[in-house]
Amino acid sequence: MLPLKEDEEYAKFPKLFHLDEYHECLKQADGRYCVGTFHVKPLQEPDHIYELMKEYSLDDHNFNRTLIHRGVCVSSRCPSLSHVHNVSERFDRCVAQDSNQRSLQTKLTELIYCRSHAEDDAFNNTNAAIETPHRVFVYAVLGLLALNVIGTIYDKVKGDDANKSKILMSWSILSNWKELVGPYPDGDPRLAAVLPFASFRIMPVYILVIGFAATWWPLMSDGPLWHSFVGKESQICRHKFWNHAFFIRNFFTAEPFCLAQTWSLAADMQLYILGCLVILCLQRVRRLALLLLGIGFVLFSILNAILSYINLWRPFMLISGPENLRTMFINEPSFYKFYLSSVTSLSAMMAGLFLAYLYYQINKTGVRRHDNKWLFYTSILMLIIWPSCGYFLQIYMSREFSAFYMAFERLVTLILSGMLLFSMFNRMLKKKLKTHTANTPTKDSPKRMFSWRIWYPLGRSSLSVLMLHWCVNMMFTASTLQPITRNALSVTADTITTTFVTYLLALPVTLLVEIPFTTLYSALTSRQKQE
Repeated sequence: MLPLKEDEEYAKFPKLFHLDEYHECLKQADGRYCVGTFHVKPLQEPDHIYELMKEYSLDDHNFNRTLIHRGVCVSSRCPSLSHVHNVSERFDRCVAQDSNQRSLQTKLTELIYCRSHAEDDAFNNTNAAIETPHRVFVYAVLGLLALNVIGTIYDKVKGDDANKSKILMSWSILSNWKELVGPYPDGDPRLAAVLPFASFRIMPVYILVIGFAATWWPLMSDGPLWHSFVGKESQICRHKFWNHAFFIRNFFTAEPFCLAQTWSLAADMQLYILGCLVILCLQRVRRLALLLLGIGFVLFSILNAILSYINLWRPFMLISGPENLRTMFINEPSFYKFYLSSVTSLSAMMAGLFLAYLYYQINKTGVRRHDNKWLFYTSILMLIIWPSCGYFLQIYMSREFSAFYMAFERLVTLILSGMLLFSMFNRMLKKKLKTHTANTPTKDSPKRMFSWRIWYPLGRSSLSVLMLHWCVNMMFTASTLQPITRNALSVTADTITTTFVTYLLALPVTLLVEIPFTTLYSALTSRQKQE
């Protein structure tokens, strides 16, 4: 709830965001456009409205209203300051002139960028902006396209020949299209094959998107927010490219971040490799596997609680306020030291291995199980109810309770998800899915729904969607020319648009990059087995 008695008082707050006309400003020969953040105070204190602003800003669920964010055409708004050569001072004094008329005083706290007419011309000259990394990315894309063309032509020429080269066929668009729209094929169950398969599947798409973000992404559009969002993030991606490419980003400086969807991918890959090693070690003590995994789960959960208590880390529900979302959690240690860390995710890894091992043991022993619908629907209901329990964090704000909650918030979600999967992928469901085609009606509506063929290409494209959605979302957001007031309807429309465009781009990436590399890996490993 807002700590204001009257809506009229809230309306007297200075405007939080403002952007002058960007393109018209930089068309002028002397045009200069600056974007920055200012701290605002009243000219005379005490001031009733200013006290309300400070009180309002104390709530982490609100924006800090003692800060204002401005994009100003200083050349046209403050022509009298043209003699000031220091751009930050000129920007500061220009905004101060306008604020003084409103009985406020401002001080520049962060200069995001200042761009002149000449700099804008250089940016719009694409040939001048293209560097060696841009050319390398283009050559890599052309190479991938050439391989797909060669593989497709080979497939067409060979026709139904049974002795086709599996390596060349892995690049056939016709063959890979069948993979895209069909059910996921059975793979090699051996751990030695599974471990490199994940890297072979993820790395090509991962490196392709990081490479795009580091090169051509900032050249795709322009606007007052484009350089502060896309341009800045692109520079970070270029600087940290190799750290991301080898999944070691979290071994070095966590901040600043490159692409939100890659933040947890490094930890996921590290835990995936560690999990495979744990399974190998457990093969020697299979009878004690569940016990050891359970003990590991408890110990690492306790470790998370202790670390959270010592470091005063706060749950995600408390740190995901507007200000942290605006800055993408920069200077928020709870986010990058807890939620993005491999160490604090070890308990979740243990819980996942425990559920997987339990399911494996039940299948192996042949224990008769029933298709428990109550488990399926209860899991869905609990997955909806559990996040709402975070409401109690507003009531119980003690250090001990926060540490306890942080130790188990993700684990409960994981366990509930495991229960849901356990109820879905039991033996009875597997048999029915094998004996019924996707179009065959069944009495159980969830099974019928999950058997729709539309899920095949959408599911196969999930990796590409994960990697592309942030770039698509940022392109829509950063290209806006004026601040936009959001409501539930506009957020829904943006979500639908972003989802549609992301899948539209993800399907060709999956078809031309992900599936060819995975089938190439299968072809190479099958060839080694034959030899």
